[in-house]
Parts: sequence; structure tokens; C-alpha cells
Amino acid sequence: MSDDLSRRDALRAAGAAGLALTVGRPAPAGEKPVVPLPRTHAHNDYEHPRPLLDALAHGFCSVESDIYLADGKLLVAHERKDLKPDRTLEKLYLDPLRERVKANGGKVYPGGPAFHLLIDVKTGAAETYAALDRVLARYADVLSVVRGGKFEPKAVTAVVSGNRDKEAMTRQAVRFAGIDGRPEDLGSLGQRQLGAAVPLAQGRADARRGTTEVAWDGREGSRAGTTTPVLGDAGK
Repeated sequence: MSDDLSRRDALRAAGAAGLALTVGRPAPAGEKPVVPLPRTHAHNDYEHPRPLLDALAHGFCSVESDIYLADGKLLVAHERKDLKPDRTLEKLYLDPLRERVKANGGKVYPGGPAFHLLIDVKTGAAETYAALDRVLARYADVLSVVRGGKFEPKAVTAVVSGNRDKEAMTRQAVRFAGIDGRPEDLGSLGQRQLGAAVPLAQGRADARRGTTEVAWDGREGSRAGTTTPVLGDAGK
């Protein structure tokens, strides 16, 4: 087993005991509530001991999940060799987000800003999106939707990145994900077709041009001193 894989397994095991501590639960009496940071993004979020939950505990408003279609399941991992049958998109992200939204009056953070789930497709675009579309439809109660070309926001906006089946997505009358916009898309696809994706792509471009970033490695207090976070990197 590689050192990298051993480290990941050790981190996950260390965080497993605390997995149920944060989903949808208000801050205990005397504990300062989490302040959401609207312009932050947890890259490779699933690498942390508590996927999603660690980012939420730090106020992040966007997280990334890489997915592979394997044996009919949408499995979360950075590389295919790391796939585990129990680490599904539903279990790690969609189910806890739904639970939290229900507990917080229809928002990921009580009264808070929009939340993005960036889904980076690693396997074939067409077959993976077909499976993803079926899964996302089951979470219509919490996911933003593009219906008849009109974007209807809800608590969580899913955005498909990586291997995007752009043609299939733009043909859909109803879909529960935006398309991660790229510079070349701006000449061929408008905001109406991309859904909520263009602002996210713009935020990334700003970060690359030098706008202040916040780097977060999952440790308490590691974002201290930042002022205008655009893209927080929770990965390596």
C-alpha cells in the first residue's frame, strides 16, 4: 500500500468517530456559530477525514467531489485505485446535505448564502451523466433546477465539471445541475443554457489572475489572516 493511500485511510479512520457530530445540528450553547464564507471552495474535499462536514464546520460554501461510474454506482475518489463501494456520492454528499437543509429551515447554513456542489466526472461523459441525472432527480427537494431554460435556485446548486456531457445537458427540459463553464463556452453557450455555472467559472478565473485566495488544509485556524477569499483549496 502506498504512503499516500495509507495516509488517506488513517485520516478517514481518525474522523469516523465524529461523523455524526455536525450534520444539521445547531451550535451547542456557548459555542460560536459557524460564519459561512460565500467565496470559498473546498477542492478535493473528499480527501479529508469527514468529507463535506469538515468544510461545513469551517463555513465553506462550495465543495468538490470527483466521481467514477463503477458497477452502476457513483463512487467518490481522486483515482480509480482508491474506489470503495461504500463511498458513494449519495452517502458522502447528497444525503448529509439534504439532512442539513431540512434541519436549517431550507438552507445549508441557517439564513445563509447559496451552496455549490461541484461534481467532477472522471469516467465517460455520456454514461456517467445519465447515471448522475437519475440520482440528482431524487434530491429535487434541495437541488436547484434548470427548467425550460430558467434557473430556479434552491439550497444546493450542483455543477458538473470534468467530463461534461454538454450536448445532452443543454437538450434537457429539466435538469438538476449546471454546467461548469469554460472560456470557450462563453461564445457558444449563454447563461440560459449553462444554468448557474458561469459565475463559478468566473470566480476561478479571478483566482488565477491573482485575486486573494484562502488556502485551507483542514486544520483549525488555517484560514486565519485572509481577507477576501475567492477559492479555498482543501486538497493538495
